[in-house]
Amino acid sequence: MNLLRTAVLRVPAIRRLHDARDALLVERDALLVERDALIVERDVLLMRTAPATEDREAAEVRIARTEGRLILTEYSYYPRKRSIEDAAGGRHLIARLHSEEDRYAATLRGVARHVSSLLLIPREQENPSRPFWANDWFPRAP
Repeated sequence: MNLLRTAVLRVPAIRRLHDARDALLVERDALLVERDALIVERDVLLMRTAPATEDREAAEVRIARTEGRLILTEYSYYPRKRSIEDAAGGRHLIARLHSEEDRYAATLRGVARHVSSLLLIPREQENPSRPFWANDWFPRAP
């Protein structure tokens, strides 16, 4: 266990600081999302009104980045949902999953043998010398 987590658990003042830091990080993230939305709004207005090609291109790139688009194209791209069975890659994947079904089942049965032991592990730390799920090695579930 890391030193900060130990200190948070044992010293109330550090716990309060840690909790305040976490709250500020959540607030910061919300502000960043709001800022990104305002930047997109500004850039859309710029694209409508800016006569300079460079300004319009820069605004378009910022919008694409904010929207999470990895590739900027010169044309509109509208992906559509397709049936996995209709694609060659999908058929290959399904065939592979079926051919290895016994191996996957054996792996899952092996994991299932440990479920009762895994359920005994607490989510939050109760004892510094015992395992727990909400630790630095596993991301917190929403």
